[in-house]
Amino acid sequence: MATTTPLTPPDQHREPPPRLGGALWWALCATAALGLAVFSALGPHRVWGAAAALGYLAAALLTARGRSPRIAGAVALAGAVPLPLLWLLAVDLAQLEARVVARSAGLLLAEGTPYLQHPVAPEDFNPYLPGMAVFGLPEALAGPGPFTDPRLWMGAAFLGALAFALPAGDRSAPLRWIAACPLVAPASASAGPAGRSCPGRRRA
Repeated sequence: MATTTPLTPPDQHREPPPRLGGALWWALCATAALGLAVFSALGPHRVWGAAAALGYLAAALLTARGRSPRIAGAVALAGAVPLPLLWLLAVDLAQLEARVVARSAGLLLAEGTPYLQHPVAPEDFNPYLPGMAVFGLPEALAGPGPFTDPRLWMGAAFLGALAFALPAGDRSAPLRWIAACPLVAPASASAGPAGRSCPGRRRA
């Protein structure tokens, strides 16, 4: 009596594709961050690169030692956003974008518009829509400080909007990965998520 062998789909025995968040991925992130720390001309970027490289490298080592992706991702995120942000707040250093947002809120309260009427120098221009001034209101009302910095409020709004946009279910993993990604984290720490590459400046 002939026997038949059930056909197995060809994909069933294939190895699953590597997920972002593995040791190689975090090692590549560490290399990118270290390159930014060494070659960037912007002070905030150099600070971010040094701090983030440590976080990414620690995440790579944890992953290589078999720790869970959740733990490694949390370590990478800590090194890529909170650590450099606290460092920059401590030395009172930010990219120009954060200062523009803070100034726009002060102008809004004082003159009813977030824009200078007669801008002259490049830093006098505000490229953002009027609603961005909202993130500078804490500093405009309570004065400069680590808890009123526009980067904190822009970051909170960014993460909240991102979490809301992700599919229902376990949103922590993709939220953690996106926030720690080297394409996102530098702006979150040095200029706020709306930031673009502008010269870093201290408060006047």
